[in-house]
Amino acid sequence: MWVGFNVIDKALLQLNNDNILKEDMIFKEMEAHDLGCGAGGGTNSEEIFMNAGLTILTNAYVDAKLIQRETTECDAKKRNRRSVPEENGCYYGANPVCCKRGEKYALDVIHEYKLDMAHNFKPDIPEPVPYILCYSKAKKLADTHQEKVPSKCPMAFFEACVVTMTAELSTSDDARGRSIFSDHYAKDVSALAGFGFQLKVRKHFETSFLFEEHMISGKELTKAIQFRDSITKWSIQAIGITENTGVCIATPKEVSAFKVFFIQVDLPYKVSRKEHFNIKVTVFNYIYKDMNARVYLKGIRGLCYGSSPGEQSPPQLVTVADSVYCQSVLSSRTSCSRNFRKRCHSKDIVLHFQK
Repeated sequence: MWVGFNVIDKALLQLNNDNILKEDMIFKEMEAHDLGCGAGGGTNSEEIFMNAGLTILTNAYVDAKLIQRETTECDAKKRNRRSVPEENGCYYGANPVCCKRGEKYALDVIHEYKLDMAHNFKPDIPEPVPYILCYSKAKKLADTHQEKVPSKCPMAFFEACVVTMTAELSTSDDARGRSIFSDHYAKDVSALAGFGFQLKVRKHFETSFLFEEHMISGKELTKAIQFRDSITKWSIQAIGITENTGVCIATPKEVSAFKVFFIQVDLPYKVSRKEHFNIKVTVFNYIYKDMNARVYLKGIRGLCYGSSPGEQSPPQLVTVADSVYCQSVLSSRTSCSRNFRKRCHSKDIVLHFQK
């Protein structure tokens, strides 16, 4: 008997129960492997047999090229689309000179910054902020040459400048000092390590896993499962196939994953560039006593929060009875995905959350 297993987050099934193994779902999946593309006519006899998914065994004359199918999928009817002209290599279809000027300005700013850092011309010089410098330069360009320069040129200048300056700063090897909040965070970690606590990072939040098949020769199968880091209920689904009885579906089994002290982070589904958004952090406490904790948010490149990349944010001190939440306001500099890391420290426990 062959048995297939799957573990899925029950919260996902409450939003959409299409992933629950049922008889009609199995039959639909079997019908999806039907080689037929619908009964009906064709331009010739060979095409009729091929569309029906039938194999022809005959000694009559049949053109093999007309009945041979290279894929199991049916040919979909497609509309011919008009060809799109290639981009000229600049943003918004502007003149490439606008993008080159933006790149040159960004490189000049980075060159002056590295020169000052190397020769210590200006002590404690701050790192260039791409969006501020590039926007000021692009606005000046638009205001000064408003009648001569098209409106797309300042926009292309700004985009090229930000992309170039951000890329140059990400590859910079300049040493940066630690903030006092990073030192505070290091003291918290050191103090907890002295009490024997280790950092636990929760970073595996898959909604489903364990897509495995096993051959059961006896009456049972024993398998150890390591569940993911989500605080939720897991539904274990199984389907079996035998030679005598065919397909059978087992009743799903539920397993609860729970911690007495944990944090939950609510993230938006999507964030656009330059958009302000809130991150709500809830600290849950199921211990018999109240807990005092400090919540940190680690700064990363591409997000404006008030802390430099790699440094810790100012700690938020909270007293947790049953649950308490705190929120952080961020601004995205890019539209790509980012990793968020939240930490919650108390004198008795330390938790990490990475998304």
